[in-house]
Amino acid sequence: MTTMTNIDDLLRNYPVKEVIQIQQKLKNDVVKKQNDLKELIRERHKELFRATDSFDELGFFVSELKQSLRTMNSIVSQQDPILKDTFSSSNDEENTLSNPKQLLFIEILKYLKAIPLQLD
Repeated sequence: MTTMTNIDDLLRNYPVKEVIQIQQKLKNDVVKKQNDLKELIRERHKELFRATDSFDELGFFVSELKQSLRTMNSIVSQQDPILKDTFSSSNDEENTLSNPKQLLFIEILKYLKAIPLQLD
């Protein structure tokens, strides 16, 4: 089927019955396209609602994580003076510097203590 823009040409080149069929086919195509578009919009809305729900859940989990990190920061802060006292003497300082596990532990505590500040 060729695309016709002038109705006079269409009526001259095709019988009326065929023009009516073409018109009906075009109407059907338009209705189908409208329905396809409506379905596409419905799908996008569903995706948007799912994404919104996911963001709400993510916000809840981030809040829980922040609270857990604050609690951990509080615990680490309470332990910080104990750690300083434990490793402050010169003999212990030498032991600490030679003990990689203790150094790693101290670095981890420092890192954990700084996390809540980075989240706010």
